[in-house]
Amino acid sequence: MINFDFFKGSNNRIVLALGFFDCIHLGHLQLLEKTKLVAKSLGVYDCVFTFKNDLSTVVRGKNGLVCTFDERREKLEKIKINSMISTVFTKEFSNLLAEDFLKILFDNFLISAIVCGKDYRFGKDGLGDVNLLKKFCDEKGISLFVEDDALYNGEKISTTLIKKLLLNGDLKTANHLLNSPYQISGEVIKDRQVGRKLGFPTANVLIQEEKSPLKIGVYKTFVIIDGVRYNCITNYGARPTFLLEKVLTETYIDGFCGDLYGKNLTVYFTDFIRDCVKFESENQLISQLKEDLEKIR
Repeated sequence: MINFDFFKGSNNRIVLALGFFDCIHLGHLQLLEKTKLVAKSLGVYDCVFTFKNDLSTVVRGKNGLVCTFDERREKLEKIKINSMISTVFTKEFSNLLAEDFLKILFDNFLISAIVCGKDYRFGKDGLGDVNLLKKFCDEKGISLFVEDDALYNGEKISTTLIKKLLLNGDLKTANHLLNSPYQISGEVIKDRQVGRKLGFPTANVLIQEEKSPLKIGVYKTFVIIDGVRYNCITNYGARPTFLLEKVLTETYIDGFCGDLYGKNLTVYFTDFIRDCVKFESENQLISQLKEDLEKIR
C-alpha cells in the first residue's frame, strides 16, 4: 500500500474515501467497497483518508483508539486498498476551516471521485458537511457518492457503538462489527513471574497507551506464534489477589512452551469469561484458572 502525506500530495489519480476510518468497521467497509468499485471503473487508485493518531487527545481528552494506525493499515491491506492519505491530527489541523481543508486536498491530489457517508463532517468545529463537499466536487466536475449508514439491530454502526460494546465486555458483537478480533500488541515483558509458580506461566504485555479500553476481566483469547494458533486465557486489568493496580494483559498460552521475553506478541480477544475477583488464596486462584481453561479448549 502507498501512503501519501496530506500536505505533500501526489500525482497519482485517485478515488478517495473520506471519513475518520478509525477502526475499519462494517460501515467503513461498505464505503471502501464502493470506493474500490468506482476506482476500478475509472482505472485509477482507490484511496482512503485517515489520521495517524487519536483525535480525542486533541479535541476532547483521551478516550483511545479501537485500532491503532498500524492495525488499520494492516486491515486496509487485507482488503486490497491501493493507497491512503494520512496525517497527524494536531491542534493546528483541528483549526483548519472546512473550505481550507478541501482546498489543500484538491490542490495536492488528483481526485477523480469522492465517496463518503451521509453524516461526514470536517473542518473546524465539524462545520463542513456533505452539502459543502458536493459544492466543491461540482466546481471541480467530479462525482460525489454519498452512502447510507450501515445498521446493526437498527443502530448505526459506529466507533462509538463499538467502544461501548468493548467496555461492556461484549467481544462477540464488537468483533462482528469490526470484522476481526479486537487486539492488543506489544513486547512481552518480565513481571513477577507468579503465574509460573502457580503452574500457569503468562506472557505479559503492556497495553498500548492509545488503545481504547476493554471491560476489566478475564477473556478467551488467542495468539499466533510462528504460524501456529494457540488458545489462551488473558487477564486484562489489575490483579486484585496480589494487591496490584497496574493495568496490563497477562496471557496463559495453552500448549505453548518457549521463551517470549523481548518479543512482540499480538493477543486477539474473542470472548469475555468472567470478572476479575480477589481470591482468598492461591489455591482458589489455581482452581478458578483450571475452570477457565476448560472454557477455552
